[in-house]
Amino acid sequence: MSVVVRGLDAWSAERQEMILEPRLLEEVRRVVGDSVRTLRSAPWDPQATDDPWTRVGVPVTPFPGWVRCPRCFRLGPLHGSQQFTLVHRYGRRPDLAKIVHAQCQHQAQTRDANKRRCVPARFLVACEAGHLDDFPYVQFVHSANATPCGGPKLTMQDSASTLGPRVTIRCAECGASRNVQAASGRDGSANLPRCRGRHPHLQVFEQCGRPLRLIVLGASNLWFGVTASALHLPLLTSYAMHSEPALAAALSRAVQRGVRITLVAERAADNPRFHGPHVAFAHVPARRLRWPADRRPAGACLHAKILVVDRIVALVGSANVTTSAMERNLECGVLVRDRIVAADIARHVDELVRAGELVPVPGER
Repeated sequence: MSVVVRGLDAWSAERQEMILEPRLLEEVRRVVGDSVRTLRSAPWDPQATDDPWTRVGVPVTPFPGWVRCPRCFRLGPLHGSQQFTLVHRYGRRPDLAKIVHAQCQHQAQTRDANKRRCVPARFLVACEAGHLDDFPYVQFVHSANATPCGGPKLTMQDSASTLGPRVTIRCAECGASRNVQAASGRDGSANLPRCRGRHPHLQVFEQCGRPLRLIVLGASNLWFGVTASALHLPLLTSYAMHSEPALAAALSRAVQRGVRITLVAERAADNPRFHGPHVAFAHVPARRLRWPADRRPAGACLHAKILVVDRIVALVGSANVTTSAMERNLECGVLVRDRIVAADIARHVDELVRAGELVPVPGER
C-alpha cells in the first residue's frame, strides 16, 4: 500500500514531545522559514503499542488513489468503484493491511483475506507549482472519443521496453486504448489536462491551470527531501568535573565539527558541601546547566554520571570526570548502544529543563 503523510494540520496535538535542539531549529528555519516555532516528535497512539519502534499515530492517506489488480490487470480508483476493498485483520499492524480486487474473476473462489494484494498505479502527474495528482486515466484513454464512455472499465498492461513506458491503458467497455508513452517526454503535457491544483496531503484543491508532467511513483526524481541535522552531546556528571586535557581537546574538536555540547555539573553556589572547580572546560563553548539550590531538597547533590552521544550511545557509571576516576580508581560503567535508551536519557534531561529543575548557568555559554 502506498500512502502520503497528511499535513501537520491533521496531526494530533497530543502525545507529541517537544525537541529542544536550538541549532536544529535554527537550521530548519533557515530552510523552511521563520514560521517554524518549535520542533516536535511525531504523534503516537498509546493504545497501539509500547514499543517506540513500532508506534503508530502519524496520519496518512492512500495515494495514489488508483490501484491495479495483478491477476486480471483491472485498473480503478480506491473509492467510489466498489471494485476494491481494504483487508486489515491486524489492528496494530497497519503495515500488513492490503487492498484486494473484490470482484476479480481470476480469484472468484478465493477469500478476500487470501487474494493477492493490488499494487498502486504507478503513474502520477505534477506541475511546477508543486501540485500532485493521480494520473487522469479515464480522460486520457478516452480523449479521442467523440462521445463519452458510458461506464469506463479500465485495465493496465505492461510490455518490456528500454525506450520509455510501454504501458497500455484499455477500456473494456468501449474498446478505447492508449499508451502512456503519449503522456511522457517534453510533448506529453499537450496530451494531458491542465492542473487541478491538488494537494493530496492536505486534501485540498486550489486554482492552478498549469501544464502537467508525467512522473512515476517511486522514481528518484519524484521527491527530494530536505535533511537537517544537529549533533548533540549532552554530558552529565556529579560532584567533580575537572578540565582533563584529553577530554577538553576532544570536546574542542567536536565543537569545531558543529557538535552542540551540554554540560551539567555540581556547583558550590548550589551545594555548599561541594569543593570542586567552579567551571570545568571553561574554554569549550557549551550549554551549561545547573541544579539550583531552591529546586532541590536539603542536603541533595547532583550525583548523576552519564554521557550521551547523539542520542544514540549512552555511558552510565560511577566515575566522575577526574584524573583519579579515569586513571586510578576502581569504577564501573555500562556502555549502552541503544537508540531508545540513549534518547530516553537525553529526553529526561530535556524534561528537567522544561520543568525548571535544570537551568542555564548565568553568565556562561
